[in-house]
Amino acid sequence: GVRGMTALAVLLGNPNSSLEDLVLEGCSLDDEGALVLAGALAGNKTLRTLRLGQNRDITFTGWRAVFALLESAQSSVENLFLSTNSVDDAAATMLANALANGTSLNALDLSQCHNITIEGWRAIFTALQSPRCMLQELFLNNNELNDEDVNYLANSLASNCVLRILDLDHNTPITASGWRAFAAVLQNP
Repeated sequence: GVRGMTALAVLLGNPNSSLEDLVLEGCSLDDEGALVLAGALAGNKTLRTLRLGQNRDITFTGWRAVFALLESAQSSVENLFLSTNSVDDAAATMLANALANGTSLNALDLSQCHNITIEGWRAIFTALQSPRCMLQELFLNNNELNDEDVNYLANSLASNCVLRILDLDHNTPITASGWRAFAAVLQNP
């Protein structure tokens, strides 16, 4: 709850804290908790990995605070895990803006984010084309991506030289046609 997040915020704000990995998966965080967390992380220089999976009560309001922090020069978060969350198109677009404008993020997990539609995915995939996007690992498994989605992703990856790991596991709507488009990008030097 908020009291717990406030106590955690004190720890994160402590200049003597050396916490590098924070796991808050399935902690029933909501917007209020996300706002407290984002505020605490604004002054933290040691946290590298933030795991917020399975916190479905965070809406655009909470995600906006977290993603705005990522765009800040003060952010030290390199790995962000958001699987099985209520990230929607508006939040995905804000995340995409952060990615395109340069963040410290190296790894991003958006697995099982079923509220993101083609609009949100296109924003994320377009961000991969930005020369300021430093994302090296992207996990998109089990999102019901289809041929149109993977084709758009493939086109975006044609100009991306940074991404090293891409997980598209369990996106069963992708047919042979979609995989052929994707395979063509892998042949691009």
